[in-house]
Amino acid sequence: MRQPPAAEALRKAMAWQAEIEAGDINRAGIARREGYTRARVTQVTSLLGLPEELRGRLLGGDEAVAGMSVREALRAVG
Repeated sequence: MRQPPAAEALRKAMAWQAEIEAGDINRAGIARREGYTRARVTQVTSLLGLPEELRGRLLGGDEAVAGMSVREALRAVG
């Protein structure tokens, strides 16, 4: 399965977090529904902890970070 770039994954993480906060589902349920492992769901939702500046750049389409993978984004600040 192709891993989505960090920007796409961040959008997913934001939607998943909204579902979790609404009590509609948990991470295990998201993993089953999306066909990911629970570890992958946790990794993707970790993007929500990125600095606001980097999250804004990812969501804003900044060319310098456009192709960044989830792992690269998490390593950029770790």
